Amino acid sequence: MTDASQIEKIVDASAYVASLIDGVKTVWGAGTSGITFPVNSVLLDGVVKTFTGEPVEPYTHLSDMPSGSFTAHSATWTDVTWRIPLTLFLDANDQQNARRVGFPFIPKYLAAFAAHSLLFTQYSGVVNAALLQDVSWTVEQGTWFAMRMTLEAKERLNLDYQAG
Repeated sequence: MTDASQIEKIVDASAYVASLIDGVKTVWGAGTSGITFPVNSVLLDGVVKTFTGEPVEPYTHLSDMPSGSFTAHSATWTDVTWRIPLTLFLDANDQQNARRVGFPFIPKYLAAFAAHSLLFTQYSGVVNAALLQDVSWTVEQGTWFAMRMTLEAKERLNLDYQAG
């Protein structure tokens, strides 16, 4: 249990996990967590950057701004359930090819998030803290064919540090 939300770290951790998926070329997240993750072929400096706008290349992953719900158990104990939208932008110019190559990313994402589930536990204090919940397909920004997923992340907050 932590005394402040770690949502920025959870969002950036989800972008880091996506950077480990074969075929993902670029990742974006909150970019404000202050975490340096292990360097890999996508995160050359280990730092997740803040999304700047429209993706510049196919196979760009975005861990976006979360929505959430809160369950207060007492004045000092609150559970938070975050829903973090994840998007993998596929080929903008050839949507037929994007559909063909998109399907293998479903098991890749499931496997990567299952394999790195303990990463989220260290930020949230909750076992099984982040689980993929759904997948859908859409045309984003008028041109990008995209796979959209929701990562549900849980936190347990100890708010006992507040005065009064």
